[in-house]
Amino acid sequence: MPFPSLRTSLRAAACGLLLGAAGCSASGERIAEAQSMYVAGNLDGAYATLTSPSAKDLRDETRDGLLWRLEEGAIAKDLGRYGEGTKAFQEATTLADQFDERYDKTSVAEEFAAAAVNSTFRVFRGTYADRIQMELDRAVTALLAGDGFLAAVAARRAVERQRDTEKREADRIAKVEKEIGSRGGNDAVKEILGRQGVDLMQAYAPYLNPAATWMAGMLELSTGDGNDRQRGETNLRRALAMVPEQRVLQSNVAQNPFDLGRAGNPQVVVYFENGVGPALDQITIPLVTPWLGLSTIPLPRMTFPPLPATAVDVTGGAVTVRTEVLADVASIWKRAFDQSMPEIILRTAIMVAAKEGATYAATIPFQKGNPYWGGDGNWSGGNQAGYALVLAAASLYKAATNKADLRTWRSIPSQIAIAQLPRPVDGRVTVRLVSGSISAGETTITVPDAPVTFLWCRAVVPGQLFVRAVPFVATSQVPQAPPAPAPSS
Repeated sequence: MPFPSLRTSLRAAACGLLLGAAGCSASGERIAEAQSMYVAGNLDGAYATLTSPSAKDLRDETRDGLLWRLEEGAIAKDLGRYGEGTKAFQEATTLADQFDERYDKTSVAEEFAAAAVNSTFRVFRGTYADRIQMELDRAVTALLAGDGFLAAVAARRAVERQRDTEKREADRIAKVEKEIGSRGGNDAVKEILGRQGVDLMQAYAPYLNPAATWMAGMLELSTGDGNDRQRGETNLRRALAMVPEQRVLQSNVAQNPFDLGRAGNPQVVVYFENGVGPALDQITIPLVTPWLGLSTIPLPRMTFPPLPATAVDVTGGAVTVRTEVLADVASIWKRAFDQSMPEIILRTAIMVAAKEGATYAATIPFQKGNPYWGGDGNWSGGNQAGYALVLAAASLYKAATNKADLRTWRSIPSQIAIAQLPRPVDGRVTVRLVSGSISAGETTITVPDAPVTFLWCRAVVPGQLFVRAVPFVATSQVPQAPPAPAPSS
């Protein structure tokens, strides 16, 4: 998958000049269209938008390729298209690895296009939070597909990403904050963002996503292997250290459900993905000067859609349990976003400065006393009109292109919650969405006759509930395909 060349970026900048950057990011527009459908509950339409044959060339663009695959994989998982979801997540993992190992810094071409137009012309590389959630979703998709081995691999990868990225991100943000300070500080911008609830000085949490660590621990415990058991118990304790008040996790640590299942008391583990990910909108700070015309400082702001449900109640036999939040994914996203704000501010300042510098240079021939107009130190009708025309054109271009980068992964859950109950004798469980004290939708399902069942529940919008149940085990359940025939000579 080729990365943008300088020629491509020059063309993008020219397109931004002529069309206000509208129509030059067709892949971004297609993703935004699918996201709008998804958050409205139209999952089939969102998936069709991303997988239409007419979208293949857009999907293959590098600039939005990672985000495209993240959305495609998560939506496929929600729709039960596990093969397609696994494939999309695997492509996303490969692309993220390329960004981390080979293309971790923006290219000269990207920087040029970003300064000439805006930050949406940079390649979407995602954050450490995207990486961790990507692997967690890949694990869930594989588990629902019946491939517990791949699920365990992905869950372990999520934990590895979690450990590896925390220090790197801290070092990177500290470096950017230092660079901003060396350029005169950013107290005014910090004050504006503070009024919007963005805290640039928020401390790093010691852990990132407890659901990823919990999933890795549970899959390791499911194998029955002694070494896996030790690693699994360690991961469950690590997850509990992140959310020490989580009562289901406390119970898992005290006695894991796989021991209960093997002892003849099969269990159902409920995993509830609630809501959708935060959105980004734009804060626009006006900047008007008589010599450079109208400009704006665009900065992104994170907003949080309401949850479609409070929890789910699951009833089996005479037992009813309610899910408790394990991971506040929206808060994890906000933490990652706030930590990236210093870099966003710096890049925005470079973009604004570049455009203001270009505006000033374009007005030089029309300024008072310029020899080109006779050097008499007086304004003539020609240079006044030319000066005004340049300012008007520059102001229009800046108004059209000064936009914040609002790309973010929306098909993630806002919260992940868990519960646990004994498997009823008849295997039938009823799942109810709960909104406050009111049931907002329900479904009944028969769970597998397995020592431990993974009961996956998903609510994207109020009243919409997806439920599936599979054995919770880290061994492959996928039938092996026969060997391919030897090629004919």
